[in-house]
Amino acid sequence: MKYNIVLIGYGNWGKIVRKEIEKNKNLNLISIVSSHKIKEKLNVNIYYDFKSLLKKEIFDCIYVAKDPDINFEILNYCKSLKLPIIFEKPISSNYIIGIKMLNIIKKNKIIAFTNLPNIYAETYELTKKFFSNNQSKIKKVIFHEGDYGPIRNTINPILDWGIHPLTYLLSIMGLDKSENIIFKKKLIKNDGIRIISKMELILKDNFKIKIITGNLFKKKTRLLKIVLENGDIFINNFINHTISYNNKLIYKSKSQPLEILLNTFVNCINNNEIKEGIKNINISINAINLIEKK
Repeated sequence: MKYNIVLIGYGNWGKIVRKEIEKNKNLNLISIVSSHKIKEKLNVNIYYDFKSLLKKEIFDCIYVAKDPDINFEILNYCKSLKLPIIFEKPISSNYIIGIKMLNIIKKNKIIAFTNLPNIYAETYELTKKFFSNNQSKIKKVIFHEGDYGPIRNTINPILDWGIHPLTYLLSIMGLDKSENIIFKKKLIKNDGIRIISKMELILKDNFKIKIITGNLFKKKTRLLKIVLENGDIFINNFINHTISYNNKLIYKSKSQPLEILLNTFVNCINNNEIKEGIKNINISINAINLIEKK
């Protein structure tokens, strides 16, 4: 069965989402909502506001590819319809709004996800297994994730970039509550519009995890390094979706994270399964809570 989906937001990322939706055999893109004029010739209906779409279209699910300030508004519009929905990360601009959204999703039993590409990468299970099997042997964990940009007035760069490594680490460590760890945050660089921050996750009676993130990197970097006590090094590269061990390539992904997320989304719709999405969003909200800590 094919599900009719609408895409809200058509910036640079929205165009990537559109192409991935069009490749998915279980989704049929019928409409796009864009605040600006679309110059491309697309075989879909175009709307310039979401209310107009709701008045004229019948559809099965939604992908919101915009800044987080619109996510709560869209969810409020759609809660009575119980439409399955994917929100672009982060799900909200702050923890309080995130909790409100989670409560709406639970109360109305909505199938809802937020796009966390690190978690929906093929390399996820292998990394999680390595972490679990070697936890007692780990000397340190370092996560670099950021770029020289983007500059977004509606969202803090540390939330924009930091949501990726934090949700990933909370997930592979099985930490459902951010209170289970000691968290420290320190500003490293600030040029006025771009910043880099260092965050530390300290597990009691265990090793430290260091995260360097922000939008003041010299170039795009998305790298997780796990160093064992014996000097062995496990590296997960989230840009080329590969895993190496002691400089030897041991895994290369065949599928893109967005493809996996869309397939997971469709499977949950098919099975009327809400737990996977709630778990996804709960981890995201816990990460937001950590980032907001002083």
